[in-house]
Amino acid sequence: MELKTYWAIICRRWWLVVGLTLITGVASILLQPSQVLQYRATVRLGAQLPASFEESPQVPRSQGALEATRLFDYLLDDLVEVIKGGGFLTAVQARLTETGQAGAGGSFDARKMRRLLTITTTSGDPTHAALLASAAGDLLSDPGNLFLRALAPPGTTLIVVERPTGAIPVEARSYLNIAIRVILGLLAGLTLAFLLEYFDDTMRSPGEVERALGLPVVGELPRDRSAVKVS
Repeated sequence: MELKTYWAIICRRWWLVVGLTLITGVASILLQPSQVLQYRATVRLGAQLPASFEESPQVPRSQGALEATRLFDYLLDDLVEVIKGGGFLTAVQARLTETGQAGAGGSFDARKMRRLLTITTTSGDPTHAALLASAAGDLLSDPGNLFLRALAPPGTTLIVVERPTGAIPVEARSYLNIAIRVILGLLAGLTLAFLLEYFDDTMRSPGEVERALGLPVVGELPRDRSAVKVS
């Protein structure tokens, strides 16, 4: 089937393609749930091993760097999982309550890159998001915090290398979701148009007659488009 044949089918069924696309778009807009604007703040920390680590007789000097790298990886991997859990959020909120800065809601996410730990907080209040990030950095950089003592050798510390300067709004994905649904509606309309054409046995052109019957068309009666006025 040639491209012009496809185009002719689309032109004949344009109402179906356009209609289904418009219905999908309007329904997506009307049924899109209202989203509460969220804000994110970020704090970054670096890990520092105890000074006695490389001098330990159990760790030869030639293997000190390798062992340190492994220790950093294990420590940060464990911290990422701990930060994503509910216990860390509870500890941070308790710390904020002690300073009279408690707020409702919020969540944590974390990822590591080499020796850096990046913590991202999300909250419906930009001030609270920044406070959560700052409190998380203060909690982990405290040498006596339970999380670090449970996961790292004695003397290991975390240092805040980048404090949150504020919170930024999270980009809403609602427009992207609507666009995806409109595209799906367009594809569904095209599919239905070709499906209806497949089951429609109407022959609309000499070429279709020749392909269907295998006989040449020797003549064609033109349509009389002139209006007949009856007096």
